[in-house]
Amino acid sequence: MAHWNLTSELEEMRQEVEEAARKCGLDFFPTDFRILDFDTLMAVTANNGFPTRYNHWHFGMQYEIFEKQMGHGFARIYELVINNNPAVAYLLQYNTASIQKMVMAHVYGHVDFFKNNHHFHDTDKNMISTMESHKAIVQKHIDRFGKDKVEEFIDYCLSIEDLIDFTPYIKDPKDDEDDKHECNCGSSGHESGGCGGGCGGCGGGCHGDDEGESKGSCSCNREEKELSDEYFPFPHYMKGFIKTENIYPELRKKKKNDKEKRPERDVLQFIIENNDLLKGWQRDILSIIRDEAYYLLPQMKTKVMNEGWATFWHQYMMVEMGLAGIEGVVHYTQAMEGILGGEKLNHYMIGYEIFRSIRKRWDEGRHGLDYENERDALKRMKWNTQEGRGLEKIFEVRATLSDVDFIRQYFTDELIQELFIYSAKYDKRSNVFRIASRDPGLIRNNLINSIFHAGQPVIEVLDGNFRNAKQLLLNHEFHGQELDARKRNLTLSRLFKIWKRPVCLRTIVEEAPVQVTFDGSKIVTERMQ
Repeated sequence: MAHWNLTSELEEMRQEVEEAARKCGLDFFPTDFRILDFDTLMAVTANNGFPTRYNHWHFGMQYEIFEKQMGHGFARIYELVINNNPAVAYLLQYNTASIQKMVMAHVYGHVDFFKNNHHFHDTDKNMISTMESHKAIVQKHIDRFGKDKVEEFIDYCLSIEDLIDFTPYIKDPKDDEDDKHECNCGSSGHESGGCGGGCGGCGGGCHGDDEGESKGSCSCNREEKELSDEYFPFPHYMKGFIKTENIYPELRKKKKNDKEKRPERDVLQFIIENNDLLKGWQRDILSIIRDEAYYLLPQMKTKVMNEGWATFWHQYMMVEMGLAGIEGVVHYTQAMEGILGGEKLNHYMIGYEIFRSIRKRWDEGRHGLDYENERDALKRMKWNTQEGRGLEKIFEVRATLSDVDFIRQYFTDELIQELFIYSAKYDKRSNVFRIASRDPGLIRNNLINSIFHAGQPVIEVLDGNFRNAKQLLLNHEFHGQELDARKRNLTLSRLFKIWKRPVCLRTIVEEAPVQVTFDGSKIVTERMQ
């Protein structure tokens, strides 16, 4: 693969780092490295790392924010990497040689995570081309309907881009084995649809062999089994003694009705499918916003793990494998202090320390019932079974979890105490923050609460025809934190612009259930019984 704008020296570094990454066991997509100057890197950063996106003032505003943060020393961007195949990574032109090595190692860690973490399996791996297509679609609508009109609608859509389902079903690769079943068409082990049209149990009937010849029907009865397991009205041991010919149509109807009654968390998709007042070009825009939000969702759900994983491996390669070298160790150490240091917890530090802890625990056997049940503090301190499975374990964790489970399972009391982490509370009298608690359980739960649902409120659709007037009724799933009233009201007003009818939201205000409605002119808050 050609690497855009790399000098011969940087290309030698890249080859050295790539070889080290493969020796570590990292498995990544081909990665295209590109060198950018400061201004170009800022522009790409404003576009979420993509070389091209549809035109909108929002991205220009992001550029201004990043430029000010970088100019005043509040932030520093070492690299950007895009979840794509091939992956694309940007390096800042003015980094020292040791920093460029560190950044390359960090990038290979990210790309390994993109390729192998369960939550990224269904993301678009050709997103750079998809973004170019989105740009062309938006430009077509701008040419036809005018820049101001289209940009105004994009404003409304971007203000609600987080109203998607943060917990969609993600297929486990092991499910592919469960999808295989026996067909009496003469072949075995078909997946659903493998013999020309699926099977009767999966809703389609076996339409034939690979040539399209009809050979009979499938005997797996998958749909009937699923319906029985979920809705069968009699004890399961009675199944063989009860005639069920007339039961399954009723069960299908019940399942459909139950699905229709279930709250819909993908608010954007609900609007796209159910708003009969949306024009075609508006539906296109909202669909683009939704597609890009879902592409970015796994990164929001795994930010601690992803940054921790990349940081762990660049530290491993630079220090344990010696890539930093004697001449570059000072610059590298200073960079690491900036990455992991600071007064506040950051994603890099938390993720890195958890992966480091997992490695150490599984190398020394500090897990399992024997260790957990040991109450002798001295024995626990000296515990070391020399299990040596640390690296194996972190690869296993990397493949399966998101941030919430990662922190819940592996941010242990011992690690929290080792890092001297505490929760703080602002003291109004003295105008300073003071230690509020050192309780590891409380600290862990507070951290989980701050990243649960990627830090966004859980909003779901209850009814698209509320009051029989096609009003949109939403519900805020309350988890102890009230919505910011200003942002709540602004969001309702933006939703009104898209739904084009009154929008209602049920939530909690001052511990009481209320319904907040925007009718196009004013906000009305009603207490609910």
